[in-house]
Amino acid sequence: MRIALQQSRYTWRHNKVLRQLAMKLEEVRNESSRTSSSLQSIQFVKEGQKPRSTAVTGTVNSGSSILCRGKWEMRADLDRQLHFPNTICETSLRPDLVLWSEDQKAALIIELTIPWEENVQAAFERKKLKYDDLVQQCKQKGWQTRLYPVEVGVRGFVGTSFMRLCRDFNIRGKAQTQLTRQVSEEAERSSFVLWLRRKDKAWKSFQRSGDSAGSGAGTPASLPHPPQRRLRQNGAKRRGREASN
Repeated sequence: MRIALQQSRYTWRHNKVLRQLAMKLEEVRNESSRTSSSLQSIQFVKEGQKPRSTAVTGTVNSGSSILCRGKWEMRADLDRQLHFPNTICETSLRPDLVLWSEDQKAALIIELTIPWEENVQAAFERKKLKYDDLVQQCKQKGWQTRLYPVEVGVRGFVGTSFMRLCRDFNIRGKAQTQLTRQVSEEAERSSFVLWLRRKDKAWKSFQRSGDSAGSGAGTPASLPHPPQRRLRQNGAKRRGREASN
C-alpha cells in the first residue's frame, strides 16, 4: 500500500475515471452553449423543496441542463494542476472539476472519490465537509454555488450522487446508461490493473509505456474485464486500508 501511495497509483485510477466524466461534461457544456436560452438567472432548489415563484426561475427541469443558461467555462484537475478561478474567490483547494458562468454568477464544484463500496456514504460526507467552507466563501462573494461530491466504487458501483449529477446536467436515457457503464468499467478495470501490479515497483515505467499509449499488450485498454469474485476476495483482505482520492 505504501508503494502504491508513493507512486500515486490510486490517483492514476481516480484520474482514469475522472477523465471519462470530464469528457462527457465538456460535451454537455459545448452542446448547452449552442442551445443556451435567454433565461436571466439560475435558481438552485434543494431536493424536496419547491422553487420560489418568480417570473423567470431558471430551475433545472426534466428537459434542460443546469448549463442551459449563460456562457459556461470548465476546468478539470487533469494533465495540469487545476487553479480555482480567481474571479470567484481565492483558495488553495483543488476540486476535480469546476464549471462557472460569469454572466450568471454561478459555479458548480464537482469532487470525485473512488472508495470501497461500503465507504461510499462516508466518502460523500467527507468531501462535502471538505468543500463546505469553499462553497460558503463563493456564496459570500455573490456566486450561486452548488457542490457535487460524486462516488464511483473501486469495483464499479455507481452511487446515487452520480445519478443526481446526471439528472442536473440532463444526461438521461442512453447517454446516462453509456456514461454510467464507462465510469463503472473504468473504475473496475483500473482496480484490476492495480491488483495485478500490486507487487510491481516499476509503476512509472508502466505509466509511460502503457497508459500513455492507451492501447497495445499490457495496457489497461487491452486487459480483460476483472473477474468480480477474485477482485472481491482480494479486496476484502485489504478493506478499509486503502486511501481514497
